[in-house]
Amino acid sequence: MSYLPTLLSSKVSAPHWHRIGVYPHHGFCLHLASLLSEESLGIGEFFDLLPLIDWARHIGLDVIQLLPIHDTGFDPSPFNPTSSCALNPVYLRLTKLPDLYELDGIQSKLKALQDCNRSSHVPFAEVKRRKLSLLKDYFRRHQKNLHHAHAFQAFFHKNPWLTEYGLFQAIQKDPIFPKPPEKELFHLMKIHADELQFQSFVQYLCYEQMQEVKRYATEKRVFLKGDIPLSVSLESADVWFHGDLFNVNLIAGAPPDMYNAQGQLWGSPLYNWTEHKNRNYFWWTRRLQEAEKLFHLYRMDHVVGYFRIWGIPPGKKAMDGAFVCNNRYLWPEHGREKLNMLLQSSYMLPIAEDLGTIPGEVYATLKDLGIPGTKIPRWSRYEQEDGSLIKPRDYDPVSLTSVSTHDSETLRQWWENNPLEAKEFAATRSWRYETKCTSNIREKLLQDAHKTPSLFHINLLQEYLALFEELTHKDPLQERINVPGLNLDTNWTYRFLPKVEAIISHNELTNFMRSLL
Repeated sequence: MSYLPTLLSSKVSAPHWHRIGVYPHHGFCLHLASLLSEESLGIGEFFDLLPLIDWARHIGLDVIQLLPIHDTGFDPSPFNPTSSCALNPVYLRLTKLPDLYELDGIQSKLKALQDCNRSSHVPFAEVKRRKLSLLKDYFRRHQKNLHHAHAFQAFFHKNPWLTEYGLFQAIQKDPIFPKPPEKELFHLMKIHADELQFQSFVQYLCYEQMQEVKRYATEKRVFLKGDIPLSVSLESADVWFHGDLFNVNLIAGAPPDMYNAQGQLWGSPLYNWTEHKNRNYFWWTRRLQEAEKLFHLYRMDHVVGYFRIWGIPPGKKAMDGAFVCNNRYLWPEHGREKLNMLLQSSYMLPIAEDLGTIPGEVYATLKDLGIPGTKIPRWSRYEQEDGSLIKPRDYDPVSLTSVSTHDSETLRQWWENNPLEAKEFAATRSWRYETKCTSNIREKLLQDAHKTPSLFHINLLQEYLALFEELTHKDPLQERINVPGLNLDTNWTYRFLPKVEAIISHNELTNFMRSLL
C-alpha cells in the first residue's frame, strides 16, 4: 500500500486526505441516542462521547462515527432533519449549564428525566419535551443578559441560518406556506422575537458542547466522523425558507431492489439542482462548513442520489416512481459536478455510502476523485456481474469495510436468518459452517473485516458488544437500530444494554478490540 499516498496526492480529494492521513484507520459507529451514562438524562448526550474518546485512544482506535445529530423535531429518525444546520437539543448535557441549579423546582425536573433512563428503549419524544421545558425556564432566567453576552451575540451574527430555523420553529404550529415576502417576514421576526432568541440560544449551547467534544477528540488524535443525510425533511426550515432550492412535487425514495422488494419512500423533497447551481451552491457550502465545526470527516449518505434520484408522486407507492433523469449517459456528469462541489465546500473527507443497486459509473467517479466507498463483506457479491463474492483481499484500499449498517440486520440476525448465504460466506473463508452465530463466528467476522486492504474499518459498536453476553440484549431483535420501510415503534429507539462506564471498563472487550489492530 506504499503507492497510495502518491496516488491520492494526485486526486481532487488530496487536501482532504492530507488532514486524515493515508494509513489504516479503525473505529466504531453509534447512534448518540443509544448511549447512556451515569450522567445522562434519558438519552445519550454530547458529553457521553468524552469517555468513549479516551477509551478509543486507549485501545488504539482513531475514528468514532456518529449517525446524524441534527434536529428532527419529535421524530426519532436522525435522517429526517428539520434543519440542515441546527443540532438536536435532546443531546444537551443540562447539568453542565452554568447556574442551572438556581432554577425553581429543578431537582424534580431532573428526577423526571432520570426516570427516563429506566426504559429499555429511548423514550425520545418524552425526553425532548422535558428538556425543552427545562431549557425554556433556563432561557427566561438568562434572557435579559443575552444582549451583553459577547460569545452568544457573535454566534448569532455569524450564523444567519439561526434566523431561518428560529422563525420556522416559532411558526410551525401555524405554518405560513410559501414563505411570506420580506416585509411580512420582518414583521414575523418582531412578533416572535422571544422564540427566535430562545431557539438561537439553545443552538448556541448545543454548538458549545459539541465543539468542545471535537476539540477534545482532536487533542486525543481521534477523528469524529459525522453523517450528512442526502436531504432534509419536507417540513424543515430549509424547505420553508429556501423553497426555490427544492422540488416538492416529487418525494425522494429508492426503487425496488434486493434490500426492499417494495422500494423505499423516504418522504423528503428532491433538490432543484439548477437553482442550487445558479446560486453557487451556497446552501451546500453553508451546510458542510457548519458540519466541519463538529467533525473531521463525514459519511456521504446515498451517494448515488447525487447522480440520479428516484422521484415518487405524492400519494403514490415507492414502486410507482421513476428516475428523475432517465438518461443514464448524463449520470456521470451530474454526479461528478456535485461531488466536486462537495469537495470544494469543505476539507472534511467524505466517505460514500454506495450500497444497493449502484451503476458502475458511480464507482468509477468515486475512484477517479479519490473518495472512499463502502464494503459490506456479506453483500460484496452484488458488485460482481457473475454474482460471486469478492474476497476481502481484493477490496480497493480506498474504501471503508463494515460488517453491517444501521439499516441492516446485525451479524447474528443475518447469519442465523440466512443460512444459505452464511454457509456460502463461510466456504469462501474456508471456515467450518455453524448454524448458530457463536462468539467464535462473530470474532472471525470482525477480524476478517478489520484485515481487509481498506483504509477505513468501522463497525457498529453493538457488533463488538455482542461478543459478551453481559453486554448485549438477549433478544437479538433488540439490537437492531432501524428496519427500513416499516413504521415500527422500535425504529431509532435502540439503547445499549450497558452504560458507557460498563463498556469502557470491560477488560475482555478492550483486549479483543486491541487484538483487531
